[in-house]
Amino acid sequence: MLNSNEKFGGDIMNTKIRVSGNIISELSEKIPSNIIALNELVKNSYDAGAKKVTIKLDSKNKKLTIIDDGCGMDEKEINTLFHISISTKKYGELNEHNRYTQGSKGLGFLAVFKFGEHVVWETKKIRGFEFSVDYSDLISKDDISQYQVNIFEKDIEKQGTKIEIDLSEYNANSLIKYFSQAKNYQKIIHAFDDNKFIIELQIDDKLYSSTNADYLILKNCLPENQMYYVTYKSIEQQIKFYYNDNLIHCENFKFSSNLYSLNIELMIFKFKPYGKYGINRLFYNPQDELTPLIYINSNLFVNYELFDPNINAKNKIGKMLNQMIGYIRIISSNPMISFNSDRTQFLQNELTDEIKDFLFKINLQIQEIGYKFKKYLPDLHYLKYDELPQAYQNSDEEQLKNAIKDDFPFKDEVTIKKNRNKVTYSVFGKSIDVNILGAEKGKRDPKQKGHTENKKNPAFIKIVQPVERIPIPSEQIDLGTKIKEAKDSNGNDINIDNIDIKVDGAIYKDKILSSIVVPCSKIVQFSYNDSSTGMVIEQLTLVFYQPETKVDVSELKEYLITLPTNKSYTVNFNPTVGKLVDQINSLELKGYEEVIACSLRAIFEISVDSIIKSPKFDNIFYNISKLEKRVVQVITYITSEKHFISEISNKTSIDYSSLVNMLNPGEYEEAIYKAHLGAHKSDTYLSEYDIIRLARMAGIFIIVVNEMINNPSII
Repeated sequence: MLNSNEKFGGDIMNTKIRVSGNIISELSEKIPSNIIALNELVKNSYDAGAKKVTIKLDSKNKKLTIIDDGCGMDEKEINTLFHISISTKKYGELNEHNRYTQGSKGLGFLAVFKFGEHVVWETKKIRGFEFSVDYSDLISKDDISQYQVNIFEKDIEKQGTKIEIDLSEYNANSLIKYFSQAKNYQKIIHAFDDNKFIIELQIDDKLYSSTNADYLILKNCLPENQMYYVTYKSIEQQIKFYYNDNLIHCENFKFSSNLYSLNIELMIFKFKPYGKYGINRLFYNPQDELTPLIYINSNLFVNYELFDPNINAKNKIGKMLNQMIGYIRIISSNPMISFNSDRTQFLQNELTDEIKDFLFKINLQIQEIGYKFKKYLPDLHYLKYDELPQAYQNSDEEQLKNAIKDDFPFKDEVTIKKNRNKVTYSVFGKSIDVNILGAEKGKRDPKQKGHTENKKNPAFIKIVQPVERIPIPSEQIDLGTKIKEAKDSNGNDINIDNIDIKVDGAIYKDKILSSIVVPCSKIVQFSYNDSSTGMVIEQLTLVFYQPETKVDVSELKEYLITLPTNKSYTVNFNPTVGKLVDQINSLELKGYEEVIACSLRAIFEISVDSIIKSPKFDNIFYNISKLEKRVVQVITYITSEKHFISEISNKTSIDYSSLVNMLNPGEYEEAIYKAHLGAHKSDTYLSEYDIIRLARMAGIFIIVVNEMINNPSII
């Protein structure tokens, strides 16, 4: 047999496999956003058994610091940290800290480079160490296996790990903008469903913490509006409905999988209009609707489709219980539990399809059961009469049951107690007292006749309307004008200065509410303490909303592509864009996802092409070829000068601050990149929420392009 030298007829040569530093750039780009990267770093602290992790964002010095009190790292674990794609962890398994393991891919340290280029670690397990990495230096290497990370011993007082990152200008501003909204910082501090793990977020001088979060306890959420408390545990296989802490219905629902376990806990409400705004923003989806939260292996899974409270609306069924919050807790160590890069969707396989199917079916069943009882709960209007007819005067308990409506499903649970001419009906811890009409009813002492002329009438306050919707940005509001009429117990008008006005519990002595620029609701309370008849209180709910109008490109219909303004606006830089907008807005989203996804991407492509062809911006995309990078370049350009944004704000009547928040380069890059995938793999990568979000961004983008091309002040 010939050896290799004889076979090929020459000297033997060899080479080595080298990995360029560019691979680090490629891998770190797989983390789609700052928030996903931040969650990855928090997961590292969780896996390290930390009781507390503190995230500090210093906007002045542009520093991001993550500090935990976990087990820290020794020399071996530091080496493992930099061994890419090697991990001793197995996702979803209970670790030595009795927690479900979060990391497993050996890529965790790359998350730090999403924020900046220079990173310093300090860690202590038994001995203290400090080491640092410079991203630019790392990715410039021809072979990163030769890159040296110098580790120094350091005197560190407490066990744990500290990571300090020098933020880029963009990332510092992006994080500040993102965390300016309550729903966003809430998702970080409540990223884990574990009350033994505290997450603190400190943004300059403001501190947010997962401690003392009573609003996360479902039974603490607006108890006066609660209708059902619903539970399901896969180990029990029973859907349980509770009302006023009483088990009112239990139904078997089979669970046969051994690949995961499931725990569902829901609170279903019955709200009057706008009553839901008392619920914490954590329980809202991007469409401003209430939603349960999904936790997989204790980590928040930001998905609003797996358990959609509006499921029956999408199926065109009228039986809906969509005023719902709660928790869907899924536990599994099976390797088929896998996600897309931004952890908003499952990757499709046998197990994830099974989970989706089960949650769909149990959601329908919970809605079906709950709807049957909704007619009578929470108000318990189950009696036929407000006052019992005289015929019931000598009735026994069985006969008194006939006053209960025949279709009341809990008729057998009602207890009845009669005391002379009053009957008390009780069920689920709540009682209703009704009188029996008869001769004795209403008898009074004759001596009392004629003594009603000095009777005091109750004081009252009447407001113009109980709920008022106001578009933002609002003007200053004189709250006194919301009072229609107010009289004391003597029938005299009450002076406005004598009426106390509170907004969300805070007293407003000048009775003027400042301009509101972000969507929210505020509870205004008017109160007057009458000397004779006591306190009278009326309440007004002010709902501040972001108005929307269509982009006028040729009598467009509404729906997907709109503008956050009441003012109509005409786009004329390219007629094809107008036709695309028209056609997109004429389609139903359901059933046309792929067509809409491709069309939305086309809007961005045509808009960018129009800029290229404009003589005003001939070099704006120099050396930039990818669409998402070109879109980012447009957003960066328009936000580089304040007067550019002011021009667009004036032309569209969109609030300046709101417009700045909408023009986030990172969000556009992520959305366009996902749209590119969605054009080919829409079912896998692009959710309904993604399409709606992309359409809103497209509406803003074509406005920007229209102004860039047509507005002489923007050049």
